[in-house]
Amino acid sequence: MHSATKWLSSHVDTVLGVLATNSPTMHARLSFLQNAIGAVPFPFDSYLAHRGLKTLYLCAKRANASALAIALALKASPDIVAVSYPGLPSHPQRNLVLKQHKHNGAGGGILAFRIRGGYESARRFCQHSGLFTLAESFVGVQSLAEVPGPMTHVLMSKEERAAISVADDLIRLSCGVEETKDLVGDVLKSVESAVSWIDPTVMWEGPVV
Repeated sequence: MHSATKWLSSHVDTVLGVLATNSPTMHARLSFLQNAIGAVPFPFDSYLAHRGLKTLYLCAKRANASALAIALALKASPDIVAVSYPGLPSHPQRNLVLKQHKHNGAGGGILAFRIRGGYESARRFCQHSGLFTLAESFVGVQSLAEVPGPMTHVLMSKEERAAISVADDLIRLSCGVEETKDLVGDVLKSVESAVSWIDPTVMWEGPVV
């Protein structure tokens, strides 16, 4: 099962899903159910996804490169509590990535990080960013940012979010096709602006790196 709304269409302008199988029996069963239930895509949605496939490789290549560059830059920042990106050598599941992504071990176009200063800094980061649009989607030509706690995971309790590592200071980035160096510069500048409200004479009592 794959969401063609994301990577495959590249432009996040269609709603489409894909079910793939190498079993003739399963294929026949799924085809019957699709026809009987009427779960078929609109022709225009199919056209949009087909168009997106033509630039999939280019979009994925740029998104992977930008995500890795941003992750490395954030790892070096004293204002970042933690960085989660499977393309980093330090990621706990890096070996799994290398096994599954045999071509180049790419980590994908999405990363998450925790910023010093809690939710207020996370909110300010999104507010100050000039290249990352505040939105809940991901993996398209446009770079996006979100704070999962009050957005995609808002219906969960704080305890439930904590159990799956969705902290109040967590920020998720989805890299688009913009110039990598511009995205890195925007992220670092936004981090600097986001934590500027913290009194430098007072030791931050939140999590440390």
